[in-house]
Amino acid sequence: MHINTNQIHFSPSDLTQFLESPFASWMEHLALTNPDCINQSDDPDAMLSILQDKGEAHELEALASFKSKGMTIIQCQHAEDPEQETISAMEAGADVIYQASLSKDPSVPATMRQN
Repeated sequence: MHINTNQIHFSPSDLTQFLESPFASWMEHLALTNPDCINQSDDPDAMLSILQDKGEAHELEALASFKSKGMTIIQCQHAEDPEQETISAMEAGADVIYQASLSKDPSVPATMRQN
């Protein structure tokens, strides 16, 4: 989760975290929107580094598996406009959207947003 041009951008991991623990997601949101309120930085850790490497390897294995099955894959992580690329991939009915990017404009009240 990060803020860019006054918009909060959510990653697929952020959505997964919310499903697993709304409280943890709320705490990350608090740290993002009020950085002086909480310090959530972890000290460098060898185990954390190993887990990150294993997580990245798992993602690449899953992506290779999807490719081998002939699934339609759209990769958004290097797109010039990742939010628009994600929306276009959804509209096109892609089987897999890798590194999708979603955002919410906090200045627009929920009641005014289009579904």
